[in-house]
Amino acid sequence: MKSKEYKLDIFECLSQISKKNIHYYDNLSDEQKKGFLSLIISRWVYGTPHELQILLLNQVVNPYLFSLNKHPSLIYKLLTTTSVRPNTVYRWKAKQQDIKFPLSINVISKYYGISKREAILHLPNYTASDILTMCADIGLQTDELKNLKIELKKL
Repeated sequence: MKSKEYKLDIFECLSQISKKNIHYYDNLSDEQKKGFLSLIISRWVYGTPHELQILLLNQVVNPYLFSLNKHPSLIYKLLTTTSVRPNTVYRWKAKQQDIKFPLSINVISKYYGISKREAILHLPNYTASDILTMCADIGLQTDELKNLKIELKKL
């Protein structure tokens, strides 16, 4: 069975968001409105180069993105409120990044009871011996410790 394609130009939609055109969604045809996927559009908007816009997205859009999913017009209007400059060029924001020292980050995360994202930020503050000391405190197994020492040689 062939899936139905909708004719919404995502780049035009992003352009209208950055220009704060709150009437753009309301003027779309029914077929184009069906092509408006709020999660996909918000992922694109997160590719903004402006820090302020990311902060506004976190405060204004994120808390309501899933609860208002049945109201795409409202989500579109919320996205327009976060725009900080017209003609912003958005880049697709990758969801997951490669982690260079996953075992070390895991040790810091477990030791302090913080998320791995926070542990990545703290990694440059520690030496290899600091991380090995943390390993003793959290009770790492010998095979895990062996792999960690190999990883720490690169640190």
